[in-house]
Amino acid sequence: MRGFPSYVALSAVEYSHYHPDTYSIYIGEKEIIREAFLITFANCAQWGNNVYIAPDASATDGLLDMVIWKKTPRFRIPLIAMRLITRNIDHSDKIEIIKGHSFRIKRAREGWVHFDGEQVQMGSELTVVVCPGTLKVVTPCTYQ
Repeated sequence: MRGFPSYVALSAVEYSHYHPDTYSIYIGEKEIIREAFLITFANCAQWGNNVYIAPDASATDGLLDMVIWKKTPRFRIPLIAMRLITRNIDHSDKIEIIKGHSFRIKRAREGWVHFDGEQVQMGSELTVVVCPGTLKVVTPCTYQ
């Protein structure tokens, strides 16, 4: 099933089985090490269903927002959920957002990743690059 209620139910079931991993993250030549429960990249502010993962992300700034979500105790999940909906997840101490043009992420072993909600098996290294201006969008004009 698709839709917000099914995403919430599935997330609640899977949360207790998922464990954070340690990542080497390269932003240009700079390396940072983070233990993360989730790393996601956003070119727009929301995932959908009015859930805002990167409130300051912009599709027109030529940058990606990398969101690092640290392991969060179960009792704090409702607060994180509220922050996602109220568009202030970036004020949580469990969230770190870094803007950049490209990122390279290394982990100790291969594993699963999601591309727009689709789960695929990937290697131990992933490179993410924004390509500004490559998507052309046509919108209707309204004249009065």
